[in-house]
Amino acid sequence: MKTVINFLLLLVFMGFAMPYQSDAQIIKKSKNLLNKARGVLIDEAEKKAGEDQTKDEQTSSEDPSAPGQKNKGKKLSPPDVIQHLTNARPSLDSKNYSSARFDIQQALVGIELQLGQKVLDEMPKDVNGMTCDPEADELTSQGMGFVGLVIGREYANNDRNMRASIINNSVMASMYGSALTTSNSEYKAVNVQGQRGAIHFDGDNKYELGVPLGQATLFMLDCSDFTDENEVLSAAGKFNLQQMMTILGEQ
Repeated sequence: MKTVINFLLLLVFMGFAMPYQSDAQIIKKSKNLLNKARGVLIDEAEKKAGEDQTKDEQTSSEDPSAPGQKNKGKKLSPPDVIQHLTNARPSLDSKNYSSARFDIQQALVGIELQLGQKVLDEMPKDVNGMTCDPEADELTSQGMGFVGLVIGREYANNDRNMRASIINNSVMASMYGSALTTSNSEYKAVNVQGQRGAIHFDGDNKYELGVPLGQATLFMLDCSDFTDENEVLSAAGKFNLQQMMTILGEQ
């Protein structure tokens, strides 16, 4: 976890230490930083899950009553918000602030993950012929700080695929959203369900749509092998952005 925190602090410094750049450069660098941060969180979660699985396998092999066939594991449950808040109270009373901060942070993680699950429940399982695998959904949170809450779902149909992402309560999402709302030659302004956004085509076969939702949330679609921008906008129309904003407190 210390490695993750150090990496995220470095990204924050890099984000705010940028010299003056064009809007397109800010968008590109902001997205790269978000992707790197998300990757670190996922790697850390996978490492922790792998360690837990190894411990479970060792326990099963030592237990003579354990069945020969392995059980399929379940996703980790979110932190217990009530328990962590309960733990924080005596820590605050005794001025053990580091312990209180830990429990408060874990409570925030639990809250954000529950909010994120509500957003996932609102996301479509099929979009214009593309289907998703809910087991592959992404849901990560640091509770506080640079990264915030990251929600992701992948859709595919043959060679055509799309990733839908919602980034909430993130410093870089705010920077990215601000850059999107200004005019530049590489992004075309669009209106999606009453929200101002921008669409970009990389000249090959990939489209990127970004739509800021309120002050601290960004909705993104990364699309490959789509025919044109209208197909991207049609896919975006399948997501209930207003409901997402309501869940995340942007209304």
